[in-house]
Amino acid sequence: MSKEIIVPWLILIGILLVVLSQKIRFEVAAFSGLLILGLSGVATPADLFSGFASPAIFTIAVVLIMSKGITDSGLFNGFGEWIQRKVKNPRMQLLMIFLNTAILSAFMNNVGAAGILIPTSKRMAKRVSAKESDFGLALVYAALFGGSATLIGTGSNLIVSAFRAEAMGAPFKIFDFLPHGAAIIAVGIVFLFVCEQCGWILHDPLDQAEGAPEEIVLPDLPQRNTKKIASVIVPLLPAIILAATGILAPVLAFGFVILIWGMFGILSVKDAFETLNLPVLIIVGSMLSLSKVMQQNNAFVPLTQLILPIMKHVPSFLFLLLLIFMTSILANFMDNTVAAVIMAPFVLQLSTSNAFDIPLDALLMAVAAGASLSILLPTNKVTLVVQAEMGFTSEEFIHKGIAIAGFSVLFATTVLWLVWC
Repeated sequence: MSKEIIVPWLILIGILLVVLSQKIRFEVAAFSGLLILGLSGVATPADLFSGFASPAIFTIAVVLIMSKGITDSGLFNGFGEWIQRKVKNPRMQLLMIFLNTAILSAFMNNVGAAGILIPTSKRMAKRVSAKESDFGLALVYAALFGGSATLIGTGSNLIVSAFRAEAMGAPFKIFDFLPHGAAIIAVGIVFLFVCEQCGWILHDPLDQAEGAPEEIVLPDLPQRNTKKIASVIVPLLPAIILAATGILAPVLAFGFVILIWGMFGILSVKDAFETLNLPVLIIVGSMLSLSKVMQQNNAFVPLTQLILPIMKHVPSFLFLLLLIFMTSILANFMDNTVAAVIMAPFVLQLSTSNAFDIPLDALLMAVAAGASLSILLPTNKVTLVVQAEMGFTSEEFIHKGIAIAGFSVLFATTVLWLVWC
């Protein structure tokens, strides 16, 4: 193998090992790897930073800013009280939290979606004298699973769509991810609200917290600003429709939403820039650049040549299942967007080999589904945030996650096989 193939692989492996050691921040390792790649002479400066020009980078930035506007609108102030007035059964209250978090996460950053409902979930747990951890776990799974259902729900879906646009000339539409996303959400509902009631997993949800129920004195919530809420929703709904129908690319549709919010004072420039998660953008841009260099240098060819003799005899259903599983493992140890960046060009190379009768869309959707299942280890940002606030243990998360992930992989594979193959 040539230098152009060996060097990028060594840098990629080096980045992954350094990140797993947790001694160097991910964005530092990724960008440093990119600079080392440039010093090696195997890529031009234009190619070296090409990943930062990807529409996926700007779409992620737009979604992060949009999440800030939705959060600050006060749309969900008093949401917990409204649920409790309408729904009396504590288990159904928890299900309502799960469903609404999943819906929110489908259209905004999942950390933001969970963050909006953390205070509500904590208050609801107190009202029914239940453990906060039960509500916290439901919140985490809902935020992670909801993001799998739409193009803008998670960065990994945007990455997969960007590779599809590169290969086929058009990205995925906003709701193309809904079939397998809905299947994953359904598995979560069954395990959290049906199986646990039967005593299949860990403990019955809504275990009573220790001690006698106390009278809860809730702090006054900020006043809801109806005008501001309307100003947020009115431009957002047409943008969703335009993106869903493919009339406008998501980055344009939601970019105009942010522009309108800024013009009418809904979101300040300062808040918009403070909302941008610069480390995430550096990680995604650096890894996309590395991936593009590897594609141009045919660095994925030796790997596909090694795997093809074994995998070409595997049935399409089993191959999709293995692809989802492998991507999920990467997403748990690394980051879901990084898992997509690594696996998407690999399946593009597999597709060009013509050794499979599996459509490229099915392969890319398998990568998207696997990247959404970062529920085996508590390493995802949303998991860490909610765990810190609501106190569930890593053992609880892992125990439930293994069972839910196993069935999610199976059902997502079935849906992908039926819809895309």
